[in-house]
Amino acid sequence: MQTNRVRKLADLIKQFNLYEEDKKLPKADQILSTRIFTCFLIVSILVIVLFTSFTVQTKFISIDSPSEKVFKQLSSKYSHTLSCLCQQNSIVQGEIVSFHPEYHLICSSQFVNQTFLLSLTNVDVSQYWPVDYRLMVSSHIQLVQIFCRTTKEKITDAIQEFASQYLITTQVLSFDNFQSQMTTLVNQFQQNTINAHKHINNFIWLNTFYNRISSGLCSEAHMRLSSASPTILTARYGTASSYCDCRKVDTCTYPAYIYNDTGRIGRDGGLLYGTTDKDSHVMFILPNMEVGCYPYRSLLSSTFECFYDQSCLSSLQKYIAGFSLVSPLKQSQFAPETLINDILNNLFIEAWNEVYNFSKYYEICSPKLCTYSFDQSFNFLYIAVTIISLFGGLKIILFVSAPFFVRLVQKIQKNISHRKQTTHTQRDGKPNFKNRIRTLPQQIQTYNMFPLFTDIKDGIYSTRLYILFLTLGLIILLFYSSISTQVRPISIMNPSWNVFSQLSQQYSSTLTCPCSHISIKYSSIIDISTTLHQVCSSGFIKDDVWLLYNSNLVGIFLLIDFRTIGMASFRILQKLCLLSNETISNEIAVFNNLQFFTSQVLAEDTFNTQIDSIINQFKQKTVASFYDLYQTVQTSIQVNQLAKSGSIDSNMALLQLNDTIQIFFQAMRVFSNPNCSCGIDRFCETDTGFYCITGVCSGNESALNKVVPNWYTSCSPIDSLSTSSLTCLYNSSCVQMLIDAFPLGMSGVTIDPRAANVTPLNPMINSRFNTSTRLNEIISAMFIEKWIYSIYFDRYFEACAPRECIYTYEERFSISYIIATVAGIIGGLSVALKILVPFFVKSIRRIFRYCCISSEQIEEDSNNARRFATVLNQLRNNVQQMNFYRQGQENDDDLLCEQQRFATRIYSLLFLISFHIIILFLNLNTHINTITVSSPSLSTFNELQSKHASTLTCSCSNIAIPYSKFVSIQPETYHQICSTDFVSSAFITSVWGLEDVAEYTLNYDRKVLSGLFHVLSSFCALTRSTIELNVQTFSTKNLITLQILTHYSFQIQVDSIINNFIVQTLAQFQWMHHYIIDMFHANQLQHRFGLNWASFASNAQMNYVIRTFPIWFNESGESCLCTISPSRCFRTILTSFNQTIRLPGIVFGCLPIDGLRQSTLECLYNSTCLQLLADFLNMTNIPNALNRSVSSRFYPISTTTIGELIDEFFIETWQNSSNYSEYYSSCSPSSCEYSYAVRSSALYILTTFLGLYGGLTVGLKFIVWYSLDIYWKTQQYIGSRRRRTRVVPVNLN
Repeated sequence: MQTNRVRKLADLIKQFNLYEEDKKLPKADQILSTRIFTCFLIVSILVIVLFTSFTVQTKFISIDSPSEKVFKQLSSKYSHTLSCLCQQNSIVQGEIVSFHPEYHLICSSQFVNQTFLLSLTNVDVSQYWPVDYRLMVSSHIQLVQIFCRTTKEKITDAIQEFASQYLITTQVLSFDNFQSQMTTLVNQFQQNTINAHKHINNFIWLNTFYNRISSGLCSEAHMRLSSASPTILTARYGTASSYCDCRKVDTCTYPAYIYNDTGRIGRDGGLLYGTTDKDSHVMFILPNMEVGCYPYRSLLSSTFECFYDQSCLSSLQKYIAGFSLVSPLKQSQFAPETLINDILNNLFIEAWNEVYNFSKYYEICSPKLCTYSFDQSFNFLYIAVTIISLFGGLKIILFVSAPFFVRLVQKIQKNISHRKQTTHTQRDGKPNFKNRIRTLPQQIQTYNMFPLFTDIKDGIYSTRLYILFLTLGLIILLFYSSISTQVRPISIMNPSWNVFSQLSQQYSSTLTCPCSHISIKYSSIIDISTTLHQVCSSGFIKDDVWLLYNSNLVGIFLLIDFRTIGMASFRILQKLCLLSNETISNEIAVFNNLQFFTSQVLAEDTFNTQIDSIINQFKQKTVASFYDLYQTVQTSIQVNQLAKSGSIDSNMALLQLNDTIQIFFQAMRVFSNPNCSCGIDRFCETDTGFYCITGVCSGNESALNKVVPNWYTSCSPIDSLSTSSLTCLYNSSCVQMLIDAFPLGMSGVTIDPRAANVTPLNPMINSRFNTSTRLNEIISAMFIEKWIYSIYFDRYFEACAPRECIYTYEERFSISYIIATVAGIIGGLSVALKILVPFFVKSIRRIFRYCCISSEQIEEDSNNARRFATVLNQLRNNVQQMNFYRQGQENDDDLLCEQQRFATRIYSLLFLISFHIIILFLNLNTHINTITVSSPSLSTFNELQSKHASTLTCSCSNIAIPYSKFVSIQPETYHQICSTDFVSSAFITSVWGLEDVAEYTLNYDRKVLSGLFHVLSSFCALTRSTIELNVQTFSTKNLITLQILTHYSFQIQVDSIINNFIVQTLAQFQWMHHYIIDMFHANQLQHRFGLNWASFASNAQMNYVIRTFPIWFNESGESCLCTISPSRCFRTILTSFNQTIRLPGIVFGCLPIDGLRQSTLECLYNSTCLQLLADFLNMTNIPNALNRSVSSRFYPISTTTIGELIDEFFIETWQNSSNYSEYYSSCSPSSCEYSYAVRSSALYILTTFLGLYGGLTVGLKFIVWYSLDIYWKTQQYIGSRRRRTRVVPVNLN
């Protein structure tokens, strides 16, 4: 039985025929074609299955608006492929980073309490021996207070500036990358802040030490006034075998002690300031505490070790009672042995305690969509979809090709057999060919692709129209696809530098390569360095060469002698070279950490142009900021009229007061211009040379024997250097003259041979400075001869790391495009024609038949109801007889016909259900339409913004736009005081008065008042130059915007930028200004007219050493000492000879700047007050009063101090503007995209359904028939089994 089934199955397979409808094909060929078709189809499906099974598919997953938790999970699993674009690319750093700095414990201890500082008050402080700690203790504590206060202010301002800057991020950083990037950013910020503070301290110290400014403590030098001329003795610290000189070594310090001496009586001022631990005068030794030339440097060389030790503090209480008010410091991060210099270099910060807020960062970034991908093989869905999509076309191709292949094989076989036949047989073949040609028109006329039609003519006509339309469609497709221009986008993944170079040459206009990293450190693409003037590497500034010039100097010399003031200039030159080099190194380090922003790889020319501009801006900023700070400190020293030891700017003027002699300083007139006074002009100058003032020389002892070409002496050592030139140092004869003239006026003294071997500067070396260029010009250029820099486009390309480069080109007559177009459309066109053409033909022929029937027939069918019923009956019969599975024209098997009709109904039902489901799905389904607008104008962008604000994105072509392109910041008006005669040099000179000795001793308040107006004039100019420099620097900064800002967002951001700039600029200047003055006070720098320290001559018992005492102020009823509380000390009474006057708003303080800051302009607005001033000073010409009708924001006049005006840069109004059009033009969006959701259109539904129709009809017909066939056979099998097993009763009878 099993054998019969197998035999039946084998017979069924042998007789399986899919080509029964093709009557022109012999049955044997039909069966053979069926087998070939089946085999090829099975093999093709197997190949497709195998190919798709082993093909690795990259699966892309998108997640809308992921939470932070989901993002962290994804970033841990798919870190290499996860991409989440930020909605907001610019994030204010202050929102994601916060600082909570902890300062050294001394900054919150009793040591910085004002009460403790006041307890250290001692009017005789300067009388202590210079190595006695009591001399400097109050200054040290005052410096510690200043450091604690100013570093906190500096750090607060720096944090605010840091917080106002933006972090640029296109994609959400992973948590680890965020932490790493923030750590790097914060470390750079911290180091830059530390370096900037250190840089300022170095400038102040340079100008203080090398200008040899006198300290009221007399720790750096002291003067002796005997019957002879006054003598200046420079302090030296150490022992006879090892000591340092305050004139030469700026780090000159010595360990601090407590002595049992209460003054300097009996001490020879020329002795070394030093001792030994076994000295009988020593009462207490402080651990690691130093004293020296100035409090600042000695404090930095000390430690807080004693302040941590209760026993040390207890010992100090015995000698300094104020230490009973303080308790020992607790342990901190810094060890007690840490130098205060190191603590200051860390800004007194124990810990910055920075906190990175990733959650806030993620919230601001707020990605709408995250995508990630992973590789996957054996994807059953992908296999099924691929097979379904290819099955319809594959079946049609193989079904058509199989009979053709059979005929082709048979024809080849016939041709082979024909070669073996006789010539006669070959001749018989010709009539057969002619017969075929003769019958061909008949075959064409009767060719029918629709044999199942009841009316054969419908099939023939439909065939002809089908072929005609299909041929026309193919011709149109071929013609269209042949002449149409295709813009072919070509994508190159991970292009190399060489590939990019080739592409940029060929497709520069269309090539785009988006960068993987939009921010690139300058250090990655730029190498920059400098070459300094040759003097900075010459022997003239080396300690072991030319600076040994005056090491053997013995005797007393005039202040304008080259061996004193001239050689001091070389030490200043050495420090300025070092400071310049240090500044350049720091600025380059900051520059290297800056970011170059680029969204896509720039063309090489564009890149080079942008980098050149950036470098030029950096060079200008570096030089300008250096010289601005240099000038700020120099100006502060000059306008505050600080006294200088060993300077020709002043001489002693004596005032006899009963038994005492008070000493004032009178401006000297020894300059080339006899009318020039250092009191009002810092650039007075005279020639420097070699003087002989001893009996060794013959002739006039004060005569100038030798002149050093273009080397001058000015009001201060630094000014002396600035006004001089290096002319002599280029000339070997001149240098030899300096060497030969060294022993002039000295007996038996020779120059150090190492100094004599110095090599002159080489005039043949190329330089942008002439040999006669004044050093002020060279210093203002930071000694820079040239900037050396290299730009690396290839490094830029590697750092940009484009993952893809895309370029386009136009193409016609692309064979592949033509084939793809025709192949993609022909299937749907064929199906559509097979559906529409038969329906069209039947409809036309039916209309034609109805139009052509006779009138009698019309009358017979006039009954509409009967005609409608007839149509319905015919339609019902057609539906009942509908058979999509009929294999031939006729079929006598009624059961098979019934099964085919049933299958047709099931198929039709399922097809209609599927059709409605597809149509319903397509109709309800919405899809996002994305529209791209190329190179939109501003008006177009505004229109799009108003309609599609929520989805509009426009990427900037230039993401880094200089502020100068769209922002203008400048003061519109300044306070009127800065444009009046009150700040003119003529008025200041007039107030200064005469140069008589009496003017300096009995009328010195007039000089002080002139100094006040001089300070006011200087700050009017200084604030203006400062704001101009800052505006210039501001203009070079960039606004980073990946996406173009709306006008509203642009205005908000620009307003914030302008406001931050103004606030930060004012804050930086105020901090700098106050810090410089505080450092002057803490180092007890002496005012030449005795505002803060008074000088008195002493007697022979005290070796005629000039004694100094701090000034007390008690005008307010509260005692105040300039050494302790300089900001609170003031007086309003002016004295001129025996007259006194109090002018409204005029205040004197411990320094001119202190008095000016507390003063107001009240008197200058009042003509009566000005007349009183003129009468008091005996002046005939006085400027007109300020105009009260001019509006001012500084009001009221009587209470608004000049300090407030200075802090506001005297600016009344700002003229700030922004230009959105220029911003938009600079951003230059190459395209804008917006999207909107729409329902599927009729065309989309039609094309989608046609795309699915082929596979749906073939698949459904196949599934329905064979499913039913299995069902019927199963039912037949079960029925036969039941019949066989039926129980038949047997009659046993």
